[in-house]
Amino acid sequence: MSEYIKGSNKQQKDLITYLPPYLHDVIEFNVLFDTEGLEIDQLQQHQEQALQDIFIVTASEGKITRLENFLKFKGEGTLEQRKTYLLSLLRKGQKLNGEAIKNVVHTVTGSKCVVTFFSADELNHPHANEALLQVQVLSPDNNVDYKYDDIQRALQPLVPAHIKLLVIKYFSTWEDIYDSFTDWETVKSITSWDALKNIITI
Repeated sequence: MSEYIKGSNKQQKDLITYLPPYLHDVIEFNVLFDTEGLEIDQLQQHQEQALQDIFIVTASEGKITRLENFLKFKGEGTLEQRKTYLLSLLRKGQKLNGEAIKNVVHTVTGSKCVVTFFSADELNHPHANEALLQVQVLSPDNNVDYKYDDIQRALQPLVPAHIKLLVIKYFSTWEDIYDSFTDWETVKSITSWDALKNIITI
């Protein structure tokens, strides 16, 4: 029996099985299949990575960087934050409307939002004399790794030049709670935390 030690990679072992058993110990075949097996292993790894790179969620950092370069902007934050920002760009569409804004906010933060537009001459306008698009982000999900500025970055290109975009975190004040409930008994009557959260942003 030959003293040649067979390679340990899986593909090499698989390739040798295509030969008749009496040829399994031939050195030349083992060397050839060991080399080819390594090449097949690498090809399989590249194939698997190519499949992963099709989708932003599973893409490698190299693929994300190439996509950012193609879109002509520099990625910011962690790899997960960069992926989230790219997803928000895909989901906002080419028109600015309430649904598009809510999609971007939910993609970036996993949360809901309140979208309000103020004309320049509107009463109770927080920024008088200029049109304002205000996006109030409600209690972002603490389990989501997000970059808050990405909401502004994703929406700003779609906002007309004469409208100011204001993206803010929004939490309920005691006044909001007072306006929503007459007393604590009313609060206690809410049947679930989810229902309460829809009314009070904490």
